[in-house]
Amino acid sequence: MDPRLAQILKDLNDSTSSSSSITQVPATQFTPPPQPHQQSYDPRLQLYHPERQAQYVHPAAVAPSVAPERIDPRSITRWPAALKYITAVITTNPGAMDRLKKMKTHQRDHEKQWWAGREAIIKRHSNSSSNQLAMNSVLQSFGIASKSTELTAKEKEEELKTYDEKVHRATEQMYKSMAEDLKKLDIPFFVISEAEFDGTKEEFTDIRKKVVELLDDLT
Repeated sequence: MDPRLAQILKDLNDSTSSSSSITQVPATQFTPPPQPHQQSYDPRLQLYHPERQAQYVHPAAVAPSVAPERIDPRSITRWPAALKYITAVITTNPGAMDRLKKMKTHQRDHEKQWWAGREAIIKRHSNSSSNQLAMNSVLQSFGIASKSTELTAKEKEEELKTYDEKVHRATEQMYKSMAEDLKKLDIPFFVISEAEFDGTKEEFTDIRKKVVELLDDLT
């Protein structure tokens, strides 16, 4: 045999022997997971679930609700606080809002009545003037001298001035009565006097006007 061939066969034989000597690793055995403990079926257990039962709470354990603290309108000294108080307290009081609406109607009715009276005086003055001129023209056409009984311009002015002064006094009396009503309703700046206000007389008057304008808009 060719020495080279013999060497190749020998090498192949050695390689085969080495492969067959490899240790075979046994297959891993599968261990099934433990089964849960089997319990006997009891229908009573299906109906009772302690964790689902309502928990009883003793009344003393419930914290009582605390009512919001009522603000004293006499303590209000600035417009933002007054605005907040009126919109949050007064507007949610049906009795107060009803009274404010009646006051507004009462004021409007009197103002209309006073204005109509003034207009009537002015119209009467104007009509008497035109009527008197027409009458004088007729009398003169017959050669008869006429004597004017018409009020003079000064007399007309005095009559109108007297009426305006009367209306002014009535208006002041009405506003005074309304201020008393607003005080009874605990409206800010009407529950205190000018002497109690931390500011000037002009500021006190102006802030009261703002309150009245706000109430007028809300009613």
